[in-house]
Amino acid sequence: SVIVLDEAGMVGTRQMAVLVESTRAAGAKLVLVGDWNQLQAIEAGGPFRAIAKETGYASLTEIRRQDEEWMRDAIRLVAEGRGAEALSHFAARGLLSVCQTPDEASTSLLEAWAKDGLRAPAENLILCASNEDAAKLNRAAQSMRLHLLADPRVAADRPQSPCGRRRRRAQLRLESSRQARRPERRRED
Repeated sequence: SVIVLDEAGMVGTRQMAVLVESTRAAGAKLVLVGDWNQLQAIEAGGPFRAIAKETGYASLTEIRRQDEEWMRDAIRLVAEGRGAEALSHFAARGLLSVCQTPDEASTSLLEAWAKDGLRAPAENLILCASNEDAAKLNRAAQSMRLHLLADPRVAADRPQSPCGRRRRRAQLRLESSRQARRPERRRED
């Protein structure tokens, strides 16, 4: 049996010790994969680098994931610790924006998402660092989406599958029935 552990740099010393001992006891082979400069151990220690240096390791030198040469150059620069220089490749192509505050960054991100997110949501994802950020950005994006879809020019321009139209009609029926059941509130003057 062979156990392959990807992102091995994220494994702490105690976790790695348990894994190595369990693998040894089972008579299996353990293959550690990762980049010790990329992701740090979640728990204490960082045994991946020490194990690799002690036992030897193989390195990938050909970048295949990026199609364009400038992208491969940028990835090499990141691997060499030259992140600012790598980012300049993206900035030169309009693929990077820098904001002064988190609120400015959120606004810029949502505006960029609104341009194409309604037409191709699967290709326009919003990624963020925390659940709190995700909840905040999701609420804002959904609010924008509903506002934009209320505009007939936007709604008409948005491709919809028959399934999407049925789902929207069902949602409208549900909202209508909820409104019908809602008791009227009287304002006290």
